[in-house]
Amino acid sequence: MLAVTEKILGPEPYFVEMGHVVDATLDERDPARLSAYVETVARQIGLTLGVFHAEVRMTRDGPTLIEIAVRLGGDRIYRLVELAKSISITVNATRRPVLPMFLLDTRHPVVAERLPMSELRIAAQKPQ
Repeated sequence: MLAVTEKILGPEPYFVEMGHVVDATLDERDPARLSAYVETVARQIGLTLGVFHAEVRMTRDGPTLIEIAVRLGGDRIYRLVELAKSISITVNATRRPVLPMFLLDTRHPVVAERLPMSELRIAAQKPQ
């Protein structure tokens, strides 16, 4: 895990994202719990190579997944990480082969289908 970003939210009921902080302020046990949780989820969907973004909420009962996807974090968080840690996610990601590719089922954030490069296609999901 490269960085943990704290999201600053506006008031209820809208929770508008007001900003981000790298690295997030966590309790002393939280970094290890968070890292283990994200690694377990990533492994369960076969995510073993490349850059991905995971959004997790820390609750009283531990980490809870909100989203995981093969992409950079939104709101230019990759740039914030670069400024805070002097590590360029984009440069490092493009220096390595980007295999395997994943097509995520957005209805179930922890379900993925691994596709060979020859089968990569754009698919529209039909509403159920």
